[in-house]
Amino acid sequence: MTNIYCIQQRLRTLRSHSLAGCCTSCAVRVKSGELRQPEALGISAELKSKGYALLCVGFPLSDLEVETQDEAEVYWLQFG
Repeated sequence: MTNIYCIQQRLRTLRSHSLAGCCTSCAVRVKSGELRQPEALGISAELKSKGYALLCVGFPLSDLEVETQDEAEVYWLQFG
């Protein structure tokens, strides 16, 4: 595992340019670790509980292992 600083640097490269937390373009699924995302308006509590997160408004609290997600798939899961 890498340290928090390295994770924050990598998250910056994966983050969407919108930084608004209202779409699913930067969606990931957290495989391990903890990510705080208080402003993630574009993802439901149900999807958050299944490990989905939005990197544009995410703050790593530990080392993370994330899996990038297809934006359209996450949007469909969210809105049907």
